Amino acid sequence: MTDNLDRFKVTYPDESWEPNLHTDNLGNGIIGVLLDGESFKSFGVTELTKAENWMNKKEQQTDIESKYNVIESGITKINGIESLWNLVDFDTDSIPSLTFYVTTEHPTKNLFYTINLSVSKDKYGKQDICELESLMKTFKTH
Repeated sequence: MTDNLDRFKVTYPDESWEPNLHTDNLGNGIIGVLLDGESFKSFGVTELTKAENWMNKKEQQTDIESKYNVIESGITKINGIESLWNLVDFDTDSIPSLTFYVTTEHPTKNLFYTINLSVSKDKYGKQDICELESLMKTFKTH
């Protein structure tokens, strides 16, 4: 599936994920959710323009850790670009969840992407996020 602005694409396993496109004040993006009763798995990508005072990776990580309950973090490569990843525990949501976030930059444009995999903790966990990692590898910029 390609985003509304034709700048990136991702591939969902099948239509049961019900992927939706959005272009709004949250940015340009795609989100797909697989519902299983009250439980869920989701995979989304949001594209935003970099802020004028774009932080370096160390500053970004400090900012993320000050706002979220980060239980693991590190560096990975997405499309050859060094990118931050964080595993965040959301116990305050209506349905507690684990979310794996990767923040990566566009190779030539003033854009960045937040790629996220989420699972509800009532039924799923960290292993389920690892099983969804293949979805993240389908992300490609144009």
